[in-house]
Amino acid sequence: MQAPFRIKCAEIWGGILAIDTEMITAGLSASIFSTAHDGDRGGDMYYVSVCKWDYLTRLAIADLRGHGGQASRLSAWVYNSMQKRMNTTSGHKILSDLNGEVKSRGFDAITTAVVVGYHATKRKLYFSYAGHPPAYVQRAGREWEALALAPSTGPTNLPLGILPKAKYDMEDIRMEPGDRICLYTDGVTDCAGPDGEPFGDAGLVASLNRNAGLSPAGLKAAILDDLRRHLGGGPPDDDVTLLIAEIS
Repeated sequence: MQAPFRIKCAEIWGGILAIDTEMITAGLSASIFSTAHDGDRGGDMYYVSVCKWDYLTRLAIADLRGHGGQASRLSAWVYNSMQKRMNTTSGHKILSDLNGEVKSRGFDAITTAVVVGYHATKRKLYFSYAGHPPAYVQRAGREWEALALAPSTGPTNLPLGILPKAKYDMEDIRMEPGDRICLYTDGVTDCAGPDGEPFGDAGLVASLNRNAGLSPAGLKAAILDDLRRHLGGGPPDDDVTLLIAEIS
């Protein structure tokens, strides 16, 4: 098995190509799978960055309702915003940056995104959403639970490009070594089986808990196996991205 690659200080890694690999930073290790249902370049994108002091790892996943040139442009905007915000914990400002780009440039595809940052010195996980399914976390070996933002008023945390001045919230939780994070696009939960029933949040959480003793790579593989069984052997009808990370 190929050794996981290390993302170094002041580095950004990711893109829109199909991938199945492992990576590590000073704060966490992760296993990621991403594929397009109609080729090797889809509407899902994934990025990992590490600040110049090596203590802040940021993970971002976006789900674009479109492919081709639109995906490439959004991918470049995500990269540029992460580069600008690399050394701050303000992940929600990345979503504000992207929302402005999408709206001002007449982007015609709705995009959801999740941005998560882990600060190894503070032992804190910062999280923000733009209309994206909530991440799941597992702490102290307990069952996995959704990482939801507190209710807010007004047009907040909307998918990118709906309103020009949408507000994006950020919250944080304490994390300890061995705690885990699961990020994904709705291509995982919306995948429907032969009976038309989606895999759903219930299917994802059940798989996370049933296979909780596995490594991040093993857990990722087990979830994908459960998803394939649910599909009855047929291909998924949407792009699928799944990332499992473990705090170091």
